[in-house]
Amino acid sequence: MISILLSNKVMKTCEEIRRENLLILIKEAGGEFFLAEKYGCSEANIKTMARSYKDSKSGTPKEIGTKAARKLEACMNKERGWLDHDHSDGKAEAFGKLPPEVQSWLLSTSSLAYEPQEKGSNKK
Repeated sequence: MISILLSNKVMKTCEEIRRENLLILIKEAGGEFFLAEKYGCSEANIKTMARSYKDSKSGTPKEIGTKAARKLEACMNKERGWLDHDHSDGKAEAFGKLPPEVQSWLLSTSSLAYEPQEKGSNKK
C-alpha cells in the first residue's frame, strides 16, 4: 500500500482491469469480429464492452459483468479469474483513454494495434 502511495499511482478498479484485459483478448483472437464469433455475440457487443459505451437509457457506462467475464475467459481458453488480474504493461491503460473512434481505428490497423508482451519480456 505504501509503495502505491509513494509511486503516486491510483489502484485500478476491477472494471478497468477487465476492460484492459479484454483488449488483450481482442488482439489474441485476431480482432473484435473473431472474439465475437468465439464468444457467440455480435461484433457490436464486443465493441460496447471494450469501449465502455454508455447505456442509452441510464447513461451509465456498461460494465463487463462476472458472467460475461467467465464466458470470455472460457472461449479464449484462459483460466477462471484471468480477466480480473492485471496483465497490462501500461499500453492498454493508455489505449483506454483514447476516444472511441481512435480506438476503432487502431484496432483495425494491425501494425498499430496493441500487442501484449509476456511477463519478463524486455521488448519495447
